[in-house]
Order: sequence, then C-alpha cells, then structure tokens
Amino acid sequence: MIRIAICEDEFKQRNMLKIILANEIKSIGIDSKINEFENGEKLLNSLKDDALKFDIIFLDIQMNKISGIDAAKKIRENNKSTIIIFVTGFMDYVFEGYNVRAFNYILKPLKKDKIIKVFREALDSLDMLKNQVYILNYKNETHKINFDDVIYFVSNRRIVKLVGKKAEHEFYAKLNDVEKELCDKGFVRCHQSYLINLSNIKSIEQGYAITTLGDKLPISRNRYKETLLAFAKQILK
Repeated sequence: MIRIAICEDEFKQRNMLKIILANEIKSIGIDSKINEFENGEKLLNSLKDDALKFDIIFLDIQMNKISGIDAAKKIRENNKSTIIIFVTGFMDYVFEGYNVRAFNYILKPLKKDKIIKVFREALDSLDMLKNQVYILNYKNETHKINFDDVIYFVSNRRIVKLVGKKAEHEFYAKLNDVEKELCDKGFVRCHQSYLINLSNIKSIEQGYAITTLGDKLPISRNRYKETLLAFAKQILK
C-alpha cells in the first residue's frame, strides 16, 4: 500500500489535489490511502504514531504557525526516505527545499498535468526505494528489512545482530561480508564490531556515534576520520 499525505491549509486546494491524485491512483490500479491535514502541526502529530508513515507527502510551504519548510525539517530528523513534494505559489521558496531534500515542487495555481507528472515520477522513485532491503536468513526463516529501518549491525564472533527500529535479528555471518554488501548503500564500518547506517546517526561526539535510538556506538581511532567524513557527506546530500 502507498500511503500519501496532503498537508494544505486551503480546503479548495487540498480537495483539488486529493481528487486529482485519487483519480490517477484509480487509473493506475494501485492500493493506496490518502490522509489530509490542514496544517503542519496535525501532520507532525500524526507521525508520532510509528504505525503511520507516509511514502509521499504533498506539503504546502506557506501555512500558519509552522511553515512547510519547518515541518519538513522535523520530518527529516527521523525519516530520510519519505518523498516530500512542496506545493507553493512562490518560486522564492524553491531553493530552501534543498536543505530537506525535496523531491520536487508544484507551483500554484495547481495544474492537473503537472501534478500527475510529479506524482508518477515519485512512484517510480518509490519503487527504487522499496527495493533497498536487506535480506537475512536464520533458523529456516527469511527476513526482509528496509535499509531505512536498519540502525546498525554488531558482531560477536560468527553471530551478527541487526538492530532495527522495529526489531532485532540475529544471523550467522561475518561482519566483513555484510560490510562488502552494504558499503555503497549508506553504511559505514565505525568499529571492528559495528557497521552503522549513516541515515540513522543522530550525532557524532568524542569518538562515539549517537543513533536515532539513543544508542552510543564506539568509533575506533583508525576509523574516526572515515566515519566523520561519511557522516558529513550524508548530511550534505
């Protein structure tokens, strides 16, 4: 199921966008759910529920209290993969979106052709994101975990533990082999025993990586510069 959020304070604009998207979804024949929000506060409050995550968010930039840009910054603190599409009446705001990795913009007045074009491009990109999963096998069970849900891997001899946002999994492997598989997927070996997802590092402090779970992972001295550089590049993406 594709989960879509529309956050727009003007009812007519919000309803128009919803109708166009609903009709396009029907023509494509995909399973989806559209949630509407009249301001950024309600959108952010909904995201406190871990069960409610959106694949695509259409976000108005000019709203009362909290702007679309500020709402997007809050979203990016815990979610790097959600596709954010800004809706705005002013070109001046377009450049601000680079800081939150906006996927695209739709300028007002809304045009059906532009909405459909951007939406289809987002769906194409989403398919690529959903293919980014780590597959592990243990005790005759196979698990598929989205990269974004992986916080880090930690090894203890021949047992590797995957620590994720939702669960932990243990399996037989060498961390060196896991690293080779994920070295170009946004993971960095910060320690002989730890392989960490750069997207889920909250900060690096005095030789430690602080994850979004609050775990404090060691960074070995000979891997510190490499880890710090990789983290910096991740922030600037």
